[in-house]
Amino acid sequence: FSLTGGENSPQKLCAQLCEHGLGQVQVYVGENLSYPEEKITSGTAEEISALDFPSLSVMMILNEDAQSFNSTVHGLADDLFQRSKVPMTKQEVRSVSMSKLQPKTTDIIYDIGAGTGSCSIELALLASQGKVWAFERNPVAVELLGKNKALFGVDNLEVIAGEALENIKAMPAPDCVFVGGSGGDLCEMLDVIYAKNSDCRVVINAITVETLAEVAAYYKEHPAYSLEIVNVFVARSKHLGSYNLMMAQNPVYVMTALKKED
Repeated sequence: FSLTGGENSPQKLCAQLCEHGLGQVQVYVGENLSYPEEKITSGTAEEISALDFPSLSVMMILNEDAQSFNSTVHGLADDLFQRSKVPMTKQEVRSVSMSKLQPKTTDIIYDIGAGTGSCSIELALLASQGKVWAFERNPVAVELLGKNKALFGVDNLEVIAGEALENIKAMPAPDCVFVGGSGGDLCEMLDVIYAKNSDCRVVINAITVETLAEVAAYYKEHPAYSLEIVNVFVARSKHLGSYNLMMAQNPVYVMTALKKED
């Protein structure tokens, strides 16, 4: 049940339902209730979205097939996310990365270089009682992040636009950090992160040997941490007539840094 107002008119809300594949749910709109010109209109969300209503109305939405979204495993299918040409951590690599990061339900988490937000969304679902900050400097990616946040309804995800190095300084100390892109400031960001929480769990993904070398050199200078490097190779099938051809994806280095036990 919704009390509409301002720019959030019944037709606009129904248009948003249509965008999320809910165009066939049943909707009732009440106008001018208790007045002589009282009117109640019923129809599907798709039908209501094409009509005009006073901004101040009431709306009842009935969905007989409503299901809550409960993520029981990490590694959601790529096609569940809204996508564009913005880089995205694919399902298989994402699953390995989440396994290495091991986020807890109440964790405070940074996703640095969040891209489309596929990892941010998964982290927010896993840390349902915690908080995720997604840092991204590409305006197109920031917009896409917002759309995916709305799509999955993850209120514990905060999107931060701009350079991550400057923005993380004012943030609460993280329990774990995922780095999908650093913009050339990786070592400085790690220094800031460990100054906030020396026990922070860190997973860094990279596709270049230069980033691999940079990470290896950093942790060689920080012997309090153990560094594990996994090179993930993934190939996906592609239909070629009546055959399946395996197409290789970019190999990804998944690097996990954990503080050594005393």
